Amino acid sequence: MLTGLIRLAVVCGVVLLVSPFLISSLYVDQRGIEMTGRVYSKREDVTMRYGGWTRTSEVTVEYDSPEPVGVAFFGIRMDPERYDTFHIGDKVKLHYLRHNDIPDVPGANILWQMHALPVVRLADQRTFSGLERFFTNKLILKCGTLAAIAVLLWIWRRTRLPRFG
Repeated sequence: MLTGLIRLAVVCGVVLLVSPFLISSLYVDQRGIEMTGRVYSKREDVTMRYGGWTRTSEVTVEYDSPEPVGVAFFGIRMDPERYDTFHIGDKVKLHYLRHNDIPDVPGANILWQMHALPVVRLADQRTFSGLERFFTNKLILKCGTLAAIAVLLWIWRRTRLPRFG
């Protein structure tokens, strides 16, 4: 019983730590005001490691914050195909979450003051855009196939059909 309470306390602690970030990111989608920024700089790195190479691309966007901060910047990592469509000086649409729209959860105000909360994002991105790009139809099909094989093997074992062992 004590281990169950410890597990519950750990889960509650993780929820308290993650909730300001997740809720703020969802609020950017729902309550964020639309504004424009401009591409300030572009950066591309190629890393060689163990005979293979990886390319990382980052775009820095400058925008005028409606808060008393003034001019602010934020960086976005993106795939190389999309990176090549941006040019320095191009205008981009953004969604910005104002301070009075920050979620009322413990620690959110302090995290906003430390500039740790997500408050700005490109207008065509959403909270789960990264997951949507990761889970392609091909990956979902492979995962479904593996799950179906696991279920069939489990059924085969439970029914004690011959030739399983």
